[in-house]
Amino acid sequence: MNSLLLLLTTFLATAALGQTPFVEQLANHRETYKKDLLKSAGGPLASEEDLSFVQFYAPDSTYRVTATVQLTPKAEPFEMPTYNGMTRPHVSYALLSFVLNGKPSS
Repeated sequence: MNSLLLLLTTFLATAALGQTPFVEQLANHRETYKKDLLKSAGGPLASEEDLSFVQFYAPDSTYRVTATVQLTPKAEPFEMPTYNGMTRPHVSYALLSFVLNGKPSS
């Protein structure tokens, strides 16, 4: 049941995003991302003024891809460095496969 709900939610979100122009979608995502950086306790930004140092590349729809997803339910936790140099345990959720500029991902 949870898988069906997740699949339906993903489908509806994808359908909704498909109707919004790429540049607008990306701008909205970036604004949300910057707000989340400020909200994060212990995050890399201490104030709104620090947002001036957050820069993004210009939007390029060449890098918008359609991917297939392979869930990894038996993945083992691994240690990954964070922005401040400390490591934290993470678990792989899925593997994505896609083609970019005619080359398959690996």
